[in-house]
Amino acid sequence: MDYGSLRRSDLFTFFRLSEQSRSAPSSAGVLTIIFKPGGFQEFIDIQVQIDQTDLVRGASLLMDRVWLGDVTNINPFAKDITKTFISVLVPPEDEDFVKDIIRTIWNLKGTSDKVYYLTQPSEEEESYDPQVLRAQRVYLGEEGKFELVMPSSELVMENHRDGNRDRLCLTFKQF
Repeated sequence: MDYGSLRRSDLFTFFRLSEQSRSAPSSAGVLTIIFKPGGFQEFIDIQVQIDQTDLVRGASLLMDRVWLGDVTNINPFAKDITKTFISVLVPPEDEDFVKDIIRTIWNLKGTSDKVYYLTQPSEEEESYDPQVLRAQRVYLGEEGKFELVMPSSELVMENHRDGNRDRLCLTFKQF
């Protein structure tokens, strides 16, 4: 995906991402650009790496765990930006590898969450794929790291400590 297409995507337009800073290009010519969303700026960071030809080589979504939630309460805004981040950045040839992960994260409910439906949701089959369950446990903060290597990209989800903040970092790398 080229940088212009990424800037026109739902990730940028819906979440109103604004550029905060740029790094100097690396020796390989890769530039890192830091973005913040229009809302919840204190909890979310997005980094995008682009090469000399303006192609996106990688991107990271970092969210504070205190904002994201856990098995008890899950922030619906966190689920939304996560779903959009993965959906926008996954190359078309890798979409089938992440569709169940996206659906599972989108449908997560904390044990104390109250959900009100305007219409009764359809019964979707829950995934018992070990990869999907592992991604879910990492997203909920129950495990440390999940990695998925696909033909054209790699998705890594990792819980880590960043200074005094516990964060979930989702990283896409393009091959």
